[in-house]
Amino acid sequence: MVLFVYQKSHTSYSLCKTTVLHGYMSRWCEIPSGIPQGSILGPLLFTLCVSDIKYCFHNSRILLYADDMKILKLVSTQSDTKELQGDLDRLVSYCHINKLELNVDKCFYVSFTRKNSIIGNGYTFNGVDISKVTKIKDLGVIFDSKFTFDSHVDYIIKKASKALGFIIRNSVHFRSLKPLKVLYCSYVRSHLEYASQVWNPQYDVYIHRIESIQAKFLRYLDFRARQFSVDYDHRCNRYHFLPLENRRKVNDICYLVSVANGSIDSPELLTNINLYANQNSLRKRPLLHIPFSSTNYRRNSFSLRSAIMFNSLSPDLHIDLFCTSTKDIKKKI
Repeated sequence: MVLFVYQKSHTSYSLCKTTVLHGYMSRWCEIPSGIPQGSILGPLLFTLCVSDIKYCFHNSRILLYADDMKILKLVSTQSDTKELQGDLDRLVSYCHINKLELNVDKCFYVSFTRKNSIIGNGYTFNGVDISKVTKIKDLGVIFDSKFTFDSHVDYIIKKASKALGFIIRNSVHFRSLKPLKVLYCSYVRSHLEYASQVWNPQYDVYIHRIESIQAKFLRYLDFRARQFSVDYDHRCNRYHFLPLENRRKVNDICYLVSVANGSIDSPELLTNINLYANQNSLRKRPLLHIPFSSTNYRRNSFSLRSAIMFNSLSPDLHIDLFCTSTKDIKKKI
């Protein structure tokens, strides 16, 4: 009953807006349509409205966040493509029944595979062909069809370079280096580290390209401080910076520990953390089991990459997988 009264008040709420231009404000105008943006109840009501949409997908898996939905299915044969198309057809019927409109122009599909031949000839939604793309941006990360993340690395390097150039051009009159370091960490390094657990590169060419952004900034600090040195590691120590490659390794370990101790709720990643069982053996084994991987692509996945790094550091730094906090890990490393 309380929810019903709150919902009635929420839907009957009239929104008033005004416009300010060059210091002059227009009169208030009442807008009878829509709901207030940024409301607390709005996302809850929408989630309740589409909570049964999952029953449309008999053969696929969905990831739903607010009005953003991703449909996932492993396609090995032509029958798999028919099953996926059947799920899409059921989604069309669901939208018609619930009077929901989907913009097909904003719908895309990607075939993630490293094979040259792709199964299937495309998919349709309500008779309209869904556009096929080779890469797509999701939550700030660009995923390409082969999971190489080349496009994403190019994107973040370009974005970070622009931000660094802006800081250098507008910091000529700064007398202290501290605000420069704060601006770099906030507006440049943050781009180079966002979601690094997903796209962390394995090839030196990309590692060096990302590192070159910080190297350029440290050279600028040397110039401003009238300190000149050739070695990049020496500059990092002087200004108390870790190389970006090392920071990504630290972030991997912290994320692994957070998943293991339950700070991050990710059941799928948790199932990939394999512990060695206690045995009566004189040989001391590492805590985490590393399964065999026949390809570098598999070995560079987050689960294996972070486990290998954890096993190499935990004995020397006394890192407990379940008790050590991420703050303590960063201090020890």
